Amino acid sequence: MMSSEMQSEDPQTTSQDMDMSSPSLIPKPLFSDRPAPEAEEPEDEKEPEPPRAKGPKETADERNKRDLAVLKTMLASRETAIVERRHEIQTLERLQRIVQLHIDAALEWVLHERRAPTAKMQGFNMGRYHPPDAPSTNPNTLHRRRAPGTLSKSGTQTVRFEMPFAVWCSTCPKPTLIPQGVRFNAEKKKVGMYFSTPIWEFRMKHNICGGAVDIRTDPKTTQYLVVSGGKARDYGEDVTVLGGPVLSEKEKAERQEDAFAALEGKVEEKAVVLEGKKRVEELFEGRERDWRDTWSANRRLREGFRRERKVLKREEEGRERLKEKFGIEVEVQEEIEEDRQRAKLVQFGETDDRQAGGAELFLRTPGRISTRERKVVVSKSKSDALRRQLVSNTRAAIDPFG
Repeated sequence: MMSSEMQSEDPQTTSQDMDMSSPSLIPKPLFSDRPAPEAEEPEDEKEPEPPRAKGPKETADERNKRDLAVLKTMLASRETAIVERRHEIQTLERLQRIVQLHIDAALEWVLHERRAPTAKMQGFNMGRYHPPDAPSTNPNTLHRRRAPGTLSKSGTQTVRFEMPFAVWCSTCPKPTLIPQGVRFNAEKKKVGMYFSTPIWEFRMKHNICGGAVDIRTDPKTTQYLVVSGGKARDYGEDVTVLGGPVLSEKEKAERQEDAFAALEGKVEEKAVVLEGKKRVEELFEGRERDWRDTWSANRRLREGFRRERKVLKREEEGRERLKEKFGIEVEVQEEIEEDRQRAKLVQFGETDDRQAGGAELFLRTPGRISTRERKVVVSKSKSDALRRQLVSNTRAAIDPFG
């Protein structure tokens, strides 16, 4: 090691080589703000150093420790200088970016102020040029009408109104129901106030009869009311709201005055809560029972799907064969019982041409037919006519172009 090597060398030479004041052993700084050291004077011009006081002689281990301490101190100072320099560089870069942004903003403002007024263009990427003196292409301006959604001189506004519920039209000659969700171009106007809430009226025209239907808002009951032109559809009395009975004002007052009525109401509410809680617990128990053993549940599901998959595969192959047979590309639906019944009614017999070719050349003169035989013939002809009609109707329904 270093100590053994130092001991093997001459002590005088070792002290000279390890002298940290020698400029050859001091590492050069990477960069520093300090001025460069002045050139050293020649050895002849240097003043002689004063004689050092003789003290106890240092051992090799002590000299090594002292040199290591000096090196560590120098390295720590160099690392600190490097970190400080790095922070300074980052700060300068940030300041440079900020200054560049301010310069760009100032240039853009100057160019915008000095730019001459140009001709008006349409929206981005529309490809049509409109000179400044051209007439407006706004359809509202061309047709001399106000834009939709703006108030007119009379204070009305045209909006898109959707029926909140089904309404029976009273203007139509026959009972006609306007379904819920049908939309109209309605005329909206303010007709009153409920405290600080405005009451709005919507007037729309029924497209079937041309009659007007007026609907107003009712802030007191938070509902819509049909004022004229129709009648709201009666869905029946809503006796429950969120699972509880709806109490009138009179019933509420009686319950507040009568302690027994209030107690009965609380008992009923508790019973409803207990019933709902019991139902929820049953659902939780059923779910836990079904999925307690996840492996078995997964096995049952996969087994059932495995069987169904084979059936579905066979049905799909049959549909594909049917499409290839008839040369069609439409999706073939699954067979239902009605299709089976109608298919049984179809009969494929000989055509009229083949029947005419196989007919007798000379007709036989029919003999005398009794009344009983005549009735049988008539009934048979009626049944044959009915059968032919059914067959023709079925064939027309199956293949209307055949």
